[in-house]
Amino acid sequence: MSAEPEVRPEASGGALVRRCARAFAVERERWPLWVPVGIGGGVAGYFGLPFEPAAAWGPAILAAAICLGCIGYRRLRTSGRGEAMVIAAFVMGAPALGFTAIAAENHRVAAPVLEKRLGPVLVRGRIVAQEPGIKGVRITVAVSAIDRLAAADLPARIRIRVRPSMAPGGAQTLTIGAAIKVLAILMPPPPPAVPGGFDFARSAWFKGIGAVGFAVRAPELAGGGGDGAPPGWLAALGGVIGDLRATLFRRITQALPGAAGGIAAALMTGERSAVISSYFPVG
Repeated sequence: MSAEPEVRPEASGGALVRRCARAFAVERERWPLWVPVGIGGGVAGYFGLPFEPAAAWGPAILAAAICLGCIGYRRLRTSGRGEAMVIAAFVMGAPALGFTAIAAENHRVAAPVLEKRLGPVLVRGRIVAQEPGIKGVRITVAVSAIDRLAAADLPARIRIRVRPSMAPGGAQTLTIGAAIKVLAILMPPPPPAVPGGFDFARSAWFKGIGAVGFAVRAPELAGGGGDGAPPGWLAALGGVIGDLRATLFRRITQALPGAAGGIAAALMTGERSAVISSYFPVG
């Protein structure tokens, strides 16, 4: 009785890789559909690291994937082999692209963040965003100066809540592009309220917001336009859209008080503060 030939693990493993490569090659028309998945995996991998990676990590892996893909494609065209190299390049390249993109964005938006509570202090800057709400107007200010803070420590942007009593016209007086000065109390962006909850500090970082707070005195329009650079055409367009959203929000909540108006305003403008106030009243 003849003994069965021994199957070496290396041979069986190699055959499995080749079978997977052939199956993957058959699906090459659907490869582009997996690119967003790979990019998202690279972004998730970046945020999953417990430390800040070196800037060269993403580009190095991406360059290696491109080289590997070129070599594999050349072999595939000349000898009909090289599927495994192309697949490896794809598996490496898409996550590396996402990793590189989010790392580059992180370095692009890097700006000082307030380390501790500060104020009341006088803040000077220009309004770049405005969000109406039941509890007042929330404005984002491109900062030009903050008392008791050196220029090197200035956050690029801060978000301040202005109570309705301080801005009678609300969105009508605090328009996007207006240069203002306001006395406010500032704090660092808060961390998640519960483990695994929404991380506002991370969201604020990528929006360039280095401090949040509230006004203790009504904002004043700064004459002469010397506070911050004048807004460009894109910011001006954003101002028009922001003013339109604020007007819609105000008119909807005035015509439909309560939860119905809050839901309608949220669907029309994206501002959800009226919904939250309706279902979770404070005080």
